[in-house]
Amino acid sequence: MRRSVILAAFLLAAASIEPARSGNYSTPQGVVAAFDDAYDRHDIDGLVAARDLMFEAREHLGRARASAPDEETARETAKTLESEYRDRIRRLGFFERNLRACQYVTTLTVGEAHVRVVEACRSPGDGDISGTMFPAYEVIRSEDGWRIALPTPPAPAKTP
Repeated sequence: MRRSVILAAFLLAAASIEPARSGNYSTPQGVVAAFDDAYDRHDIDGLVAARDLMFEAREHLGRARASAPDEETARETAKTLESEYRDRIRRLGFFERNLRACQYVTTLTVGEAHVRVVEACRSPGDGDISGTMFPAYEVIRSEDGWRIALPTPPAPAKTP
């Protein structure tokens, strides 16, 4: 009996400190909301889960080569991008966005499985348009649902 109580307490404690990685990835707006929520909670795992690192890796590598990258190279690059992203956040922290009043504005089609989601975010207390930002997220549809694609660092010049 005592073991059951201890085990239950341990599982409850572990669940409460486990970062939420779930989100609605079934729509472009859903993944943007999941990404924003993870950022507001300072949840690095949630931010990574909302990103399409393979797409970002292919885009990064495609700028450096005349031909498409092979899958192994893309996977290695995606791991590097993730590691660099996590390290940058750990080193620099989360900046305070002060944008609590964000609303979906529109979705612009970029390609068959690529859209740009635009939000209007007003700083608390701002009553006019001058305090409004319009962040746009690149969102890619993958086999696991929609994911955010952040800009990747510039690649070296293309080689033949």
